[in-house]
Amino acid sequence: MASCYRFGRFVLRPECRALSREGIVLRVGSRAYEVLLALVQRRHRVVSKSELLDLAWPDAVVGENSLEVQVSTLRRALGAEALVTVPRRGYRFGLPVRETGDDEPTPIARPAIAVPLREARGRAAGSAQRRQQLLRLRSFRLRVAASARRRA
Repeated sequence: MASCYRFGRFVLRPECRALSREGIVLRVGSRAYEVLLALVQRRHRVVSKSELLDLAWPDAVVGENSLEVQVSTLRRALGAEALVTVPRRGYRFGLPVRETGDDEPTPIARPAIAVPLREARGRAAGSAQRRQQLLRLRSFRLRVAASARRRA
């Protein structure tokens, strides 16, 4: 087994069960991670839904909707093109993958920290803007309240 798999801006490290984007570790649930690892390791073929269910939920009986939830989570993290649905057959990994060994250095853009997927996909800028708006609104309300007290 390779020490890690690289695809696009992402690195999948099986030995430490981590998925990172540009050096930032993404929080991915264990089932989603198992589905991703199975698809990346079997990237040259279509993986049936039943095989993925057996790999991600080895000791449980679950429906296909559980698999679909994990696939949806992975598509949000990696992009829609990463996981290709093959109708009535299963899924396959759609990005080019490069296996790297221990001898190849791992570039780390920043210290690895865990961030929620919604922030990893670019919504952090929107939430930062929203926080700024709320801070401005709070500041405005405090000024208005102070002004009203001075007049009273």
